[in-house]
Amino acid sequence: MKISKQQLQKIIREEILNETGHTDVPSTRSDLMTIMEDCNDMLKYLSQAPEDASLPTWWTNKVAIASSYLNTCRDYLLTAESKDESN
Repeated sequence: MKISKQQLQKIIREEILNETGHTDVPSTRSDLMTIMEDCNDMLKYLSQAPEDASLPTWWTNKVAIASSYLNTCRDYLLTAESKDESN
């Protein structure tokens, strides 16, 4: 039986979710892997779109907000890490 790439990715994602449970670090790691997969799919789509193509405002706003939120999360971890090193 042959399975598609999407089916395989779904199986892998489900296995990761089963393994991670509901603890903070594994759960967040799983969420970030999903985010990376989604970003790769969107980048692939956008790389094939014409430069002057328009996107819905609601969509670009969500990307801008997600970018800001993720940047804030990253900054928190980097700041917390540098505080740990200085002690």
